[in-house]
Amino acid sequence: PVVGSGAAIPVARGSYYFVCNATGANGSDGNEGTSMEAPLSTLDAAIVKCTDTAGDVIVVMENHAETLTGNTALDFDKAGVTIVGLGVGSSRPTFTFTTANTNRIDVSAINIKISGCIFIGNFLSIATCFLLTTASGFTVDSCEFRDTSAILGFLSIITTTVSVACDDITYTNNTRISAATTSPGPDIVIAGTTARWTVVGNTSWHTSASNNVAAFIAHGAL
Repeated sequence: PVVGSGAAIPVARGSYYFVCNATGANGSDGNEGTSMEAPLSTLDAAIVKCTDTAGDVIVVMENHAETLTGNTALDFDKAGVTIVGLGVGSSRPTFTFTTANTNRIDVSAINIKISGCIFIGNFLSIATCFLLTTASGFTVDSCEFRDTSAILGFLSIITTTVSVACDDITYTNNTRISAATTSPGPDIVIAGTTARWTVVGNTSWHTSASNNVAAFIAHGAL
């Protein structure tokens, strides 16, 4: 694999697409996005260009920053796509959720992976970062989730629907820093029957105690 700053870019069976809207990066959704010299400016535009199950890789470059203003601003709906964020510390790609507590990323395709990115909640009690429907094989690895204040942030990080198509989920090496002073909510909320999850190496910080409430995983059925 090609080694980027702070992350390894996997070998793509399909195509590579690059995303960066940092100053001087020449990012535009009018670009083809197939080179670092002319990247796309939004992650959603890169996902649109991907082909289902082709093994495409999206590289989100250092200092990329997006503000997501609704639950249709970014959808993970192409199967088999790998999204890799480059950079370390504050140079990692950052996605900030605003506008509504229903703002989220819908995951509606199988075998998608995202790693190396920062997600910031900046609205009152955002229900979840990722809502999984037809999302078997979804992986979140080495990402960070932050709240903006004691009231502006995420209630949870991953939430499933009652769909049976949410098996084989992987949540590894992530960090959540919850600033909520009341009811921060667990990282993972499982609403329906599911199987074969891998949850390893995560750190979840809560400002306040979750008395008699699940602190990390809440599930109705496994």
